[in-house]
Amino acid sequence: MQQNDDPTPEGFFKLEELQTFKSLQGEQLADINYFFWHHASTPDVQFLLFMEILFVSEHALILTSGEDTDALRIIEAMDLIQQARQLMERGNGEPAVRQLNASGSAIWMPLLGQKLQGIHLSKDPSNQLYVNDALLLQFEDHGVVVALNEKGGMGVSQS
Repeated sequence: MQQNDDPTPEGFFKLEELQTFKSLQGEQLADINYFFWHHASTPDVQFLLFMEILFVSEHALILTSGEDTDALRIIEAMDLIQQARQLMERGNGEPAVRQLNASGSAIWMPLLGQKLQGIHLSKDPSNQLYVNDALLLQFEDHGVVVALNEKGGMGVSQS
């Protein structure tokens, strides 16, 4: 997602991201993929670096915490591929990103086929901008919180 012209300060969702969130309202959930970063020398340490939310209409929302895990961001599929390649190059050619289909998980399975009612964000009262450290994906039955994880990457939980 190109966000270079947006004057929104760091730490807040950009206008284009807010518009993307709004455009997905009413979309029917089809599939969820998690992409975990791991390093070959420490295989038991991994972080949820990307999350791909696919809708029946073939629209997708790809969220990332980035390597620095200082903010949630929306990225395009090609950006995900490019970042995965860069991580692999830094790891001496070892695969650094592992994909896991999460649709069968306890959080997501009950939501498959449901419509996204909205994406809720926290507003900073001092400047009325939306903080990009967490969001709530509200579906018909319940919501899912995606937030920065203090240990790195993103965390996902049922609301």
